[in-house]
Amino acid sequence: MPESTLYGIVEFSPSLYCSADALGQTVDISIGGCTGTLTLPSLPVWGKREEDPLHKPLLGPAQARTWKRGEELIYWGLPHSYPAGDASVNLALIEFPLHPDNLESAAQQVYEGFGAWLDLFEKYVILLTTQDTRSSISVSEGPGRIEVLIKEDAGLRYISRINNPLIEIELSESDETLHLEQLREASRLSSLAFLLALNTGCYWKHTPPERTRITEKRL
Repeated sequence: MPESTLYGIVEFSPSLYCSADALGQTVDISIGGCTGTLTLPSLPVWGKREEDPLHKPLLGPAQARTWKRGEELIYWGLPHSYPAGDASVNLALIEFPLHPDNLESAAQQVYEGFGAWLDLFEKYVILLTTQDTRSSISVSEGPGRIEVLIKEDAGLRYISRINNPLIEIELSESDETLHLEQLREASRLSSLAFLLALNTGCYWKHTPPERTRITEKRL
């Protein structure tokens, strides 16, 4: 039986401040025992003489470029400089190629492992860039930081988490951009060290409320 793909939309809160060389790039990751990739959105298509280039949002990864939340295309982030292309990345796409029979169980593994992985990823971003991605603000309401989906004939289907999650978010201002090599290293280290981070204290405290259903724009 051919492989299927488990998708995840990761929310960075606050957003990652990325250099142009990291945008649109794909890096390897491992979360909850599942090996896959993480892809950042790309810069918008700019003409030679743009009148208002910084109001064009980032383009989603190719696989998710037509995905919508409600009636609008998913908002992935916004450029901060033109033509240099530094940008704030709000969301990224993760993909895990899996046997179709394993999708549901793998989704729960990803949910269980994601908090510890993200905690490590953010710490490595701080170490590698001095970009501060954390704060002491705890969230009692609001969406979770990952949505897991699969693509079926009828469209995208959201897979909910079985166990009630707990969350503790840390956040503060960013000050330096994340470059491609640093993105690769943060992803590699957080994936390698995942099993050692099970007791890092990154817990979820609430069940995320329902989000507007993500769909794929039919061309």
